[in-house]
Amino acid sequence: LGAFDANVNALCVASGTLYAGGEFTHHDGVRHNYVARFHSGKWHGMGDGAGGVVLTLAAMSNCVFVGGAFSSVDGQSEFAKIPFQNAARWCLDPESGISSWEPVDWANQRVAGPCYAVYAVTPSSELLPG
Repeated sequence: LGAFDANVNALCVASGTLYAGGEFTHHDGVRHNYVARFHSGKWHGMGDGAGGVVLTLAAMSNCVFVGGAFSSVDGQSEFAKIPFQNAARWCLDPESGISSWEPVDWANQRVAGPCYAVYAVTPSSELLPG
């Protein structure tokens, strides 16, 4: 699987794809900015990645939830006026086949400090930060 240039803090699998998040910025010399996905035998970027360390990943449906210590994702600090504050999600649109970054619902409350864990599936299929 090659080598990352720093620690991998979290792994998860969604729709047959392996995701990694951590303190790394490169894999085998290719820039990935703290998060990457392994598909078809190689690691791929996820847009421009996260703007800081990724501490946790969790998969649900067509999305991978990412938590850590960052205030930007894919080079943006917000999407539709909702900030990327230590949490975001990478979602696949099954109709178009296109993946993109989105803020998470709890970002409106601005996760105070790093998000160390994403856990507890609620009855309405939500993930909660911790």
